[in-house]
Amino acid sequence: MKSLNILIDSDKRVRLCDFGISKVLENTLDYANTLIGTPYYLSPELCKDKKYSWPSDVWAIGCLIYELATFRTPFHSTKGIQQLCYNIRYAPIPDLPNIYSKELNNIYKSMLIREPNYRVTVQQLLVSDIVQRQLKLLIEEKIREKQSMKKPLKEKQTIENDNLGANEQEVKTLLLDIVDV
Repeated sequence: MKSLNILIDSDKRVRLCDFGISKVLENTLDYANTLIGTPYYLSPELCKDKKYSWPSDVWAIGCLIYELATFRTPFHSTKGIQQLCYNIRYAPIPDLPNIYSKELNNIYKSMLIREPNYRVTVQQLLVSDIVQRQLKLLIEEKIREKQSMKKPLKEKQTIENDNLGANEQEVKTLLLDIVDV
C-alpha cells in the first residue's frame, strides 16, 4: 500500500491498483514471507526481519494517512535503508498538522504503535466513531443518489428519516455499491 497505488475515478471513487505482488492470506494467522515494496511504509517488525502480518498493513495505512495530510512520509532518510529502518523503529512518531482533528491524529497514531500486538486492528478501525460517521455519510449520499434517479426532488424537500426512507435490503445494496468490489 502506497500513495502511488491509490487512484480516484471520474465518479470520485477510490480505486486501489498494482496488486502484482499481493498474496491472498487464508486467515489472519497466515503470513507472507516476502519483503517487497516501498521502504517508507515498512513496519518496525519488518525492519527487524520479522514475518509480514496484518498489523504491517495497518502501519502502512497509518503512514499513508500521514502522507496524504502532509505530502511527505512520516519517516525518511538520505542515508539509505538501514538509517530509514532505524528511524522507523526509534524516531518520534510525528503528529498530523493541527488543521486535522485530534480524533484523526489519535487514530493515525494508534496505527503507528511500534509493537504490532498493541497496534489498532482493522476491526477496531472499522467500528471507530470517525469511520462510522464517514460510512454513514457515504450511505446517505448513495441513498440520495438512488432516490434522485427514481423521482425528481421537489424544491425544499426534506428527508426526515435516519435511513432516508431506504429499507434494509436497499442499505445493503448501497453498501456493496460503495465498496464496489
